[in-house]
Amino acid sequence: MKRTFGKILSFALVLAMVLSMVPAVLAAPKAGDPQYLALGETANLTCTGAKYWVSSNPSAVSVTKMANGRATITALSTTSSGWGYGTATISAYEKESDYTSTNYADKNDALMTWRVTVSEWKVTLSLSGSNSYYGSTSTDIPAGQYKTLTATVTGPQGKVKDAQVKFSVADADMIHFDDLSNTSTDIVKDVTVSGSNSSTATSGTTSVKLYGGNKGGYVTVTAKIIYNNAAVNAENKNATATVRPYVVGPEGWTVSLPDSQLAVTLKKGRNTNVLTPTLKTSSNSSAVSGTEFVYKFVTTEGGKEIESSTSTLMQIEPVTYNNTASANITAYSTCANVKVRVYVKGYETPGSPHADAMITVTDSTISSLQIGYKNSTTANKIADGSYVLGYKDSTDKDGVTLSDGRRIVTSPVLAATVTSSKSGNEAVDAARVVWTVNNPSVATFADGSTETTASEVTLKTTGAGTVKITAKGDDKTAEMTLTVWQAREYDNILTKPDIPSAVSDAKQAITKFCEQYASVELKNVYNGRASLKIQESTVQFESNTSTAIQLKGTLDAFDTINKIAYFPATKGGDVITSSTASVSSIMLIEEPQDATYKLNAAVGTLTVKASIIGTGKTLKTFTWYDNNNKVVDTQTVKNSASTYTSTLNLADFVTSAGTYGFKCVITGGTDRVTETIETRTAIITIGGDYNVKITPSASSVKPGDTVTLNAVPQQYNPARKTYTDVTGKTYTVSWTVTEGSDVVTLNSRTGSSVTLTAKSGGTATITAETTIDGNKYTGTQKITVTVPTAEDVRLMLEEDATYVMLDGGKLSDAVKKATSTTPSTFSFTLPTTGTIYSSSSLSSSISAGNKYSASDVSRMAFKPSRSAGSYTIDYAAYGTSGQIATGKLVIMTNAGTVAYHISANESQTMQVSDFQSVYGSGLSYVRFGTASDSRGALYKGSSTSSGKVGSESYYVSTGTTLLKNVTFIAGSSTAKYSVVIPFTAYGSNGEANGNLVIYVNDTHSVYSTGATFKSMAIADELAPESNASSAYITITRVVGGKLYTQYSKINSCTALAAKDLGSTRFSFSGSNSIDNLYVLPLADSKTVEVNYTINGSDKGTLTFKVVQQTASSKFTDVSGSFKWAANSVDFMYGNGLVNGISTKNPNVFGPGQNMTRAMLVTILYRAAGEPSVAGITNKFTDNKQNQYYYEPVLWASSKGIVNGATATTFDPDGKITREQIAAILYRYAGSPAASSSALNGFTDQSAVSSYAVTAMQWAVGNGIITGVSTNGRTTLSAKNNATRAQVSVMLHRFLTMEQ
Repeated sequence: MKRTFGKILSFALVLAMVLSMVPAVLAAPKAGDPQYLALGETANLTCTGAKYWVSSNPSAVSVTKMANGRATITALSTTSSGWGYGTATISAYEKESDYTSTNYADKNDALMTWRVTVSEWKVTLSLSGSNSYYGSTSTDIPAGQYKTLTATVTGPQGKVKDAQVKFSVADADMIHFDDLSNTSTDIVKDVTVSGSNSSTATSGTTSVKLYGGNKGGYVTVTAKIIYNNAAVNAENKNATATVRPYVVGPEGWTVSLPDSQLAVTLKKGRNTNVLTPTLKTSSNSSAVSGTEFVYKFVTTEGGKEIESSTSTLMQIEPVTYNNTASANITAYSTCANVKVRVYVKGYETPGSPHADAMITVTDSTISSLQIGYKNSTTANKIADGSYVLGYKDSTDKDGVTLSDGRRIVTSPVLAATVTSSKSGNEAVDAARVVWTVNNPSVATFADGSTETTASEVTLKTTGAGTVKITAKGDDKTAEMTLTVWQAREYDNILTKPDIPSAVSDAKQAITKFCEQYASVELKNVYNGRASLKIQESTVQFESNTSTAIQLKGTLDAFDTINKIAYFPATKGGDVITSSTASVSSIMLIEEPQDATYKLNAAVGTLTVKASIIGTGKTLKTFTWYDNNNKVVDTQTVKNSASTYTSTLNLADFVTSAGTYGFKCVITGGTDRVTETIETRTAIITIGGDYNVKITPSASSVKPGDTVTLNAVPQQYNPARKTYTDVTGKTYTVSWTVTEGSDVVTLNSRTGSSVTLTAKSGGTATITAETTIDGNKYTGTQKITVTVPTAEDVRLMLEEDATYVMLDGGKLSDAVKKATSTTPSTFSFTLPTTGTIYSSSSLSSSISAGNKYSASDVSRMAFKPSRSAGSYTIDYAAYGTSGQIATGKLVIMTNAGTVAYHISANESQTMQVSDFQSVYGSGLSYVRFGTASDSRGALYKGSSTSSGKVGSESYYVSTGTTLLKNVTFIAGSSTAKYSVVIPFTAYGSNGEANGNLVIYVNDTHSVYSTGATFKSMAIADELAPESNASSAYITITRVVGGKLYTQYSKINSCTALAAKDLGSTRFSFSGSNSIDNLYVLPLADSKTVEVNYTINGSDKGTLTFKVVQQTASSKFTDVSGSFKWAANSVDFMYGNGLVNGISTKNPNVFGPGQNMTRAMLVTILYRAAGEPSVAGITNKFTDNKQNQYYYEPVLWASSKGIVNGATATTFDPDGKITREQIAAILYRYAGSPAASSSALNGFTDQSAVSSYAVTAMQWAVGNGIITGVSTNGRTTLSAKNNATRAQVSVMLHRFLTMEQ
């Protein structure tokens, strides 16, 4: 206890001693006033007794000691804080040891300290009406107007309030400060700070108005900070800023008057708002609001114009109302063509922008006034319905003349006809007529105005509807009410009227042609379609013989009920040409006719009478069909009659109100040949006392079509036993789908005319009702929607492949082409010749009846159960409401197939030899079918302008159309797809069918230097969808190239050998992944094909397209006439075997220079891997150690690859011939066997030196040397010197040739 107390006492004594020193340690130095300095600014500090001065941050603030306790500080930098200002503490000491001593007891506090903050003076500018940014701003300033330039100033605390900004302009004629009358080049403005305590402010603003002067162009305005009546220090680099506005001077102005005011006729007295000038400061600007104008009278004396502000003829009074300028004119006396010139106020000197008006004054009065179309032809044609006023929904608003001579008028000219109180003044008075339109949404005048003064005006249609045109002159008024139709543009005819394959005569052909509708696709209406008939009056014969008839007619473009005019996007697009029909032996004497019957009353019959002419020909059957194409009655002709009358009793088939259609199909002929002919369709209407007659634009359509229904109320007339139209009554027709709402959709439900859209196959009943004078009118119409069959979609089962992937996109395209509707799902009839799997894993098959989306279909795979032939899969396509089409998917094998591989936007010309390989010898010509895909097409020549291939024949050797010219041109789509085009080949061995298959974008592009599988993502492309980690792939064949498991350079890697093919397994990931494989094309190869098998069963082919370079990617001189060597030169350079010929310019190769002996052995030495030459004796005196070829010569001579020029010389610079190269490569290859007949095709083979014959045979036989072509003749040219380009190609072939 005592010991513990003693320790506590000792600690207390020590603590007391420490505390006795605390006051000295904690005493704070005296603080001076804070200093706020700008960059470069100095300040003086004073502290009595101070001899030493220290800055805590000398890079921001320096301190210099002066005499008598004074020092000067200088602001150097603002970078110490990261906040845009620098800080430092300045301390004053009595002794140096007070702050430098390492002995704590010798240190003393500063006598005084000052906190110094360094800021930069900075000015930023913003100009009203512009996008501003620091340092530069740009905007337009029209002459006479201003923009406000605001300067924001930042600087040291407390000093900003005393700052000023000096604004200067380079040209006072272009910019005036604050006032148009100010012509000084500069102005000084005080800075204003915000807040109640200005002494602490660090920012403020000031502004000046920049007025545009009388001179245009860009001009620089400078703002500079002023402090203490001087510019701030130069260290403040941002204390000056500039803007460069563009002054729109008068030279860019446009003063204009409306067209109708360029020549004005007035009546004596006061006339208001005669002239309404406008000013635009640039071509794309709006009129300047509030502009004041000056008017001057212009006379001509001695050929010179003289301007005056007054005239004895009239007085002009400028007026401004709501910032819009106009001029009232008081005319004192009659006159003609007085020129009045309009200037902008303040810019009135001759030559300034102006507009001229010619004023005529009359004292006559309009006695009568009439208006009408100026062109009498237009007036007559509009009256008889040949012309209509229309508003086009296309971007081109000009009028359009249709093929039948009818016209859609969009800009008619109207003229005023007047009588005048003074004879001879009619033209003058007509020019005073004031025109107005009451509905600018339907029409305006040509300049877009709704009022103008003139003797004639041009209207511009702006929409569909009714517009009233009013013309006034003095106290006379005339009016016209015009109806403007909606004009719709169409660019695609989906279905065309046609004639049957056989007709009885021209009359029946014309009747059939004109009773059908064309379905056209509206260009500017989403999913819009219209149904148009052929005008019978326009039908002409393309051919009319005793055996064949072909017609041509123009579509009826005018829908008079709905006031719609239709016009084609291209001229002549409204003309329809029919197929050619044969003239049948069956003659129609009487056809079934339309009829109307009252409900519950007796109905009649339909009758058709026909005869047949020709020896041994008789009539066979008369079959009646309803408008659903359903057979209702068949009558067989007996007793070999040549004339027969068939009658259909309507009472057996017409049981309720509605509209029905019936036609008869007649057959006849001999026992061996049957002819068929079809009558017109008779329309039978059944109704009560009050009926609604429904006229459809088509009664049988396909999904996606639009049908127009027109309704007319009718009342039964017992006396005439027919229905008559109700007229002079107001009514509203209501429409409903009473049957088949899943088949069609009404686009509107009220109106005399509505449209419906066909959705899916089936029959729908449409009912129209209205009430007139308390009586209910009802009518029905059946619409049959038939499901079309889409074109076959063809897919190719590749060679050695076990399955083919389906293509949902192709199915969708085929269905859309047939129906104009994109399908939502598909179902399949399960094939008996194979299995459809849900994916390429082939793990689960699809189910019959299930519906699949297009993307689902694209994941499906079909695996056939047999290995040859073709396979057909039936499918059905569905829209949102039901089935819309059927079709077939045809899978073909490679037998009889011509296949090509190209990329997007590329072309492929047909090779005759490829088709001969399908047909065999004796091929004469080929005919092509329809392509399976629209993303590319066959053309007659090498460009799309040559026209697409049709059904014509393409000949092998002679003829106007040659097979060798036919070219497939791919579209721009970069997706992977194939196009299948069936063809039939003809020749001495009869016919042979085949398929042209174009694979687009299914290849990978490689250069002559090759590429890794990883760089082309091959593993990702081929990996199975499931169990990829355990899957494996084997390479079974490589054609046109080599595969390496690892590759760096050709001289250090070994390609896969034959023993590796089909046996070595690669994975899809990891160290043994196929990503490590490297594909290297053989020299001269266009493609490399790699066949593979996945998991031992699924086979496929990878195709690599070798890029055929037209220039080297390294050497600039390997192009043009040397482009043939580009691939080889890049291969040789990429493998480190050749370099350029210049150290100064490494991009020069010298392709045309002769190859020397030293160059060649150096290349071969590098290809051999540059083996050691240690111990080899140099036997050539001209092979010097300091030369690049020293070691290559030692190596090549020791291996017997080359000999010396003599026993003691090598001749390194000696040129080398083609046969010498062959001999060297032959020895380098080990002197293998050669074909003795390899040189037989060359006329100069005898010129080959005896020592080189075998070597040349070997080189030519292996494609290393291919000959030199000159003037169409190919020779060995064995003794010619070889160029560097030629040797590069030879060595490329040698190094990559298959062993």
